[in-house]
Amino acid sequence: MERIACRTRDEAMAVFGSVVYAQRAGLERAIAVHHRRDSRFVMPGICRVDQAIVDFEVDRKWGAHQLEDGTWMPNWRERLECPTCGLINRQRALAAALLEHMAGKDGRAVYLMEQVTAMYKVICMRSPTSICYGSEYVGPQHKGGDVVRGIRHEDAMQLSFPDASLDAVMSNDVFEHVPSPDRAFREAARVLKPGGKMFFTVPFFLDRETNTQRADIVDGAVKHHKDPEYHGNPFSKDGSLVFTEFGWQLVSRMSDHGFADCYAEAFWSLEYGHLGLNNLIFVATR
Repeated sequence: MERIACRTRDEAMAVFGSVVYAQRAGLERAIAVHHRRDSRFVMPGICRVDQAIVDFEVDRKWGAHQLEDGTWMPNWRERLECPTCGLINRQRALAAALLEHMAGKDGRAVYLMEQVTAMYKVICMRSPTSICYGSEYVGPQHKGGDVVRGIRHEDAMQLSFPDASLDAVMSNDVFEHVPSPDRAFREAARVLKPGGKMFFTVPFFLDRETNTQRADIVDGAVKHHKDPEYHGNPFSKDGSLVFTEFGWQLVSRMSDHGFADCYAEAFWSLEYGHLGLNNLIFVATR
């Protein structure tokens, strides 16, 4: 499996603009053409989370688009779901990176910015010797650490964990929905021990140097700078508002938030069910 660390736009564009990735694009298109009449199909591979041979499920959900010749191109990032662990492409890559970091380290504390999801259940199950915390954002009327109907409440901008109390933090497409992601990054650095790592994904604009603010909070109310955009939220039928679109400023400013290092890891593997030409997970070290 190929995994390449990128810290700048130029490094990433060299990777994704390479002949190898052009060949992979051709392969992905050939797969889509082969299944052009199938609204759903499976691809055999190995799930790194389950360490098992599975049939990854692909369909037209979550951003699949139709090409000029009528072929449906799946949104590989959001599909290739494992029938065993229930995680999609990017989630499996994120979970595998975290589990690799925690392996053989009994009693380590990890915090996931989710609790009612398959991801949380998988990490707890696959890392039984770790202390796993999970949470959801339940509402502004609650304090961090409050348990509401069995769900721990946390605000990413004001975590309730003590300083330097965690070995790892994981965030799965959360920071784009936080009104001030910079505050959330500083909080993640605060609660991590020296050498601790944060593993996260966000929707990312590979060709942009700077972040774009779609909305913010002014005098307690949401102020929109662009048309509102919402993503699915397993804890709310209304979805989650997107506040920020991220570019490479995300990586370059991590040192300002208290991290010693940060990089985007590009990954691709037909064998492990990691297709897609813009696959990235982010790793920040305290």
